[in-house]
Amino acid sequence: MIKVALANIKDANKIALCAQNAYSDEIKKKFGDEKSNDYPTSNCVEKDIEKFTYYKIMLDDEIIGGVYLVFRNRETAIVEDFCIHPLYQNKGVGTKACKQIEKLNSQVYKWLLCTPTYSEENQNFYSKLGYLATGKEFEDGIEVIKYEKNI
Repeated sequence: MIKVALANIKDANKIALCAQNAYSDEIKKKFGDEKSNDYPTSNCVEKDIEKFTYYKIMLDDEIIGGVYLVFRNRETAIVEDFCIHPLYQNKGVGTKACKQIEKLNSQVYKWLLCTPTYSEENQNFYSKLGYLATGKEFEDGIEVIKYEKNI
């Protein structure tokens, strides 16, 4: 059973490993072995857990992903570092997790996020969830597509 719950500091290492695997898998598809990935570190996840609303995504009480929200205001949230370990991708986990997060944050009417232009799977996933592309920009040297969803 998929469950979303607030993360705490002791979850940081498991979430970081899920994210590193997810992002490495995506980077490898695009760049082969020429780029490595160690983002995010456990320390980075710990800081984000302390600062933002950070959720762990679990399957039968095992952490298989994570995501955090940055609130612009009460009704607007930015979705950051959404990840599902590659072993659990394309099985409906992400969709269920997103629906739970929206339900937990029912006061949010505008959802924002971005994903790399090279990540066609992510683009398809977010479009399937009702997000609309609003433009492109560069973030940390990577071209990303910005998305918005209004409820």
